[in-house]
Amino acid sequence: MKRLILALLLVLPLTASAYDAVVNGIFYNLNKDNNTASVTYRPAGHSYSGVITIPSTFVFNGVERTVTSVDKNAFRDCYELSEIILPNSIVSIGNNAFSGCSGLHGNIDLSNLSLETIGDAVFKDCENATSIELPNTVTSIGDSAFYNCVSLTSQPLPDGVTKIGAYAFNNCHNLQALSVPSNVERLEAGMFNGCDNMQSITLHEGLTAIGDEAFVGCPELSSIIIPSTVKTIGYRAFYKNRELTKIIIPESVMQIYDEAFSGCSKLMEVEISRSTRVGAKVFHDCPFQNSKNIEKL
Repeated sequence: MKRLILALLLVLPLTASAYDAVVNGIFYNLNKDNNTASVTYRPAGHSYSGVITIPSTFVFNGVERTVTSVDKNAFRDCYELSEIILPNSIVSIGNNAFSGCSGLHGNIDLSNLSLETIGDAVFKDCENATSIELPNTVTSIGDSAFYNCVSLTSQPLPDGVTKIGAYAFNNCHNLQALSVPSNVERLEAGMFNGCDNMQSITLHEGLTAIGDEAFVGCPELSSIIIPSTVKTIGYRAFYKNRELTKIIIPESVMQIYDEAFSGCSKLMEVEISRSTRVGAKVFHDCPFQNSKNIEKL
């Protein structure tokens, strides 16, 4: 028992010092080397509500600080936060920073920032956001970044994006169309899983892989052009896409993994190279009638 009490006493100071400063109700960590600051996670019992404006600078103990980042979990599960206004001094937003902020509604405008990376699950479960404007400086979007943003209707992505993480748009039920930037080389696992109103997706030359279950649960996707640079199509990549009627597999595709098009109940026309390796049940329950080289299967 004494050891347990001692352990708790050792933990308590760490919890109490999880932030360095509180200014106008905002919790910050301070970088004493360059006089910058980051918005950090608030202690238990504290939350943000309404409209929150983060200043570009503030003065604490007589020293002016520039706010350059939002730490991971900083606003996580602030259900009553309705709007966040960030200064253009912000260059980094950590994982889960706004995850669960279901009160954020309409357009979230980050276009004035100098971000290069959108971290993992940054806007996960922001159920009432209809669009999120990203700055042109963004090159990487993390896993589950927009997961379960069920009201997202459109999401333009900057041309400079080279990586989009797994499950990035999972369960974005109202997302109807999206163009994947031309510098993205892989569609990671589950990227558009559950986008059940997705009708149009644009893929560009240079894409080399379509990941496992990338388009599972996209029943309204009636057509897709697979670029001639794609080499692999993953497990259940288009599983049960019931409106898909025709698919042309380019000769560049070396491997299609199990059940990739299984359950595509309206898939009537398939073109595929004889050299493409095909896994089990790739076209299971597909009623195609007009096909080229399909005897290979």
